[in-house]
Amino acid sequence: MTNKIKYYKCFSINMLRFIKIHGIRAVSKGVHANGKTYWVFEETEELSEVLYKWSEESKRRNK
Repeated sequence: MTNKIKYYKCFSINMLRFIKIHGIRAVSKGVHANGKTYWVFEETEELSEVLYKWSEESKRRNK
């Protein structure tokens, strides 16, 4: 059985900065057909935790 690596595309510069502050580096960078830049991260438990923190902080900022 092979473990398939999953990837997460981030289109937000603010989210990118938040992820990088937590010590996670993008594995790639690209430009979508619509012209927007995105960054690619390996989906890991650590990234999931950081994205959860991002989501929680976003909820507080948007109240």
